Amino acid sequence: MPWLIARSGRKSAEQTAHLLAHLRISVLDLVGGLREIRAFGAEGRMLARVQAADAALLHGQMGMARRAAFANALAFLFGQIAIFLVLLAIGGVVLPRLGALEGVSLLFLTVAAFESAVLLTRAGLQAGIMGASARRVVEMAVQPGAARAQAALRDAPENTHIRLEAVRFRWAEDRPWVLKGLTLDIPPGSRVAILGPSGVGKSSLAALLLRAATQQEGHIFLGGEDITTLRPESVRSKMAWLSQATHLFDDTIRANLLLGRPDASEQDLWQALDQAAVSDVVRSLPEGLDTWVGEGGVRLSGGQGRRIALARTLLARAPVLILDEPATGLDAQTEQEFLRTLNTVSEGRTVILIAHRLTGVEKLDRIWRLSDGVARAAAL
Repeated sequence: MPWLIARSGRKSAEQTAHLLAHLRISVLDLVGGLREIRAFGAEGRMLARVQAADAALLHGQMGMARRAAFANALAFLFGQIAIFLVLLAIGGVVLPRLGALEGVSLLFLTVAAFESAVLLTRAGLQAGIMGASARRVVEMAVQPGAARAQAALRDAPENTHIRLEAVRFRWAEDRPWVLKGLTLDIPPGSRVAILGPSGVGKSSLAALLLRAATQQEGHIFLGGEDITTLRPESVRSKMAWLSQATHLFDDTIRANLLLGRPDASEQDLWQALDQAAVSDVVRSLPEGLDTWVGEGGVRLSGGQGRRIALARTLLARAPVLILDEPATGLDAQTEQEFLRTLNTVSEGRTVILIAHRLTGVEKLDRIWRLSDGVARAAAL
């Protein structure tokens, strides 16, 4: 019975897991995009979407509950039949007669065994649900080429020369190619920009460099070593990433900074804030480093939040800075001031600036334009 229930409930469990994920995404969209929803007067539509997802999940859970009730009833029925047969045997009716001692012992053994069987039947149903959830996690975690044994991987070399050779990449087999033979050469200490519109593959390139994804074809070298032969955490220790969607946690400034380097001292924190040109702002706050920034850094301006995120990135002391649209959401003046700060604090490091456009204040050694999955040199 447990095996049959687990097998029969597998499809329903997968559907329930999918419906639960859909409801969670719908709720996060509703909460995270509340400003846009209100701006477009879409509160009713978005709420209806959440309610529809909730109703679908409830329907699926009711189906699983009915299946569980049926399984429990069936297990209980089998248990009662077994007890009835033992009683018949004790009485010598239909079945061969059992002695009193043997009959009572067998009766207690049967009751105990079927109590365990009922629990196993419930476990069988839960196994179907957990199995479906586990498969979703495994599918997300396994990346192409990730089968290489972790023990065989090496630490990243000190040399941070980055070279990409004919890299082809797409996020899934049923999705189009994002990079179609990308070749780049980025010497240590150089400052390069990779330009292009949204969807052209700029952020995919950052994911490949950070070992958050693996290319299907071609090679990426760090210091002459194929990046797939290096431990991902060792590669990331050489690279600091500042994304376009920088997130500040609902915690103190200190806790947000220590995310980049947990063992950093107080002096290290202030030095990083000085480099990011935001230390005066933090010192002016009543609680300084222990000031609560609020959800998403709501208590700070956009420029201040971005500079604290920059300080967190600089605190990592990585020799390579990957800046993925670092000034997104800032007004023109704040953007230029922020990029001038970047020019100053990134001296001596490799800088890979990923952007839609340039403002004219960036200090660069080379510019590439990404188009149709390949990079073409552009004039400075």
